[in-house]
Amino acid sequence: MPVTNPGKTFSDIVAHKDVSAIEALASRGIINGKTEDSFDPDNTMTRAEFVTNLTKGLGLPEKGGSILKDVTAGDWLF
Repeated sequence: MPVTNPGKTFSDIVAHKDVSAIEALASRGIINGKTEDSFDPDNTMTRAEFVTNLTKGLGLPEKGGSILKDVTAGDWLF
């Protein structure tokens, strides 16, 4: 994936061992923080976050509609 947000970082990853990987993925829009300035690097990942990150990382196109009854188009993962 190309870099779309160069220099993207989060205040809570400064001393984290995975700072380079987190910044590389965030700069490509593959991962997002919990907020604009916080990533929460030691928190567990939900299934929705994992699938969203995987889909973005593979560069798969978005597909309209939803087959999941508990997900709506306005949810954060779209």
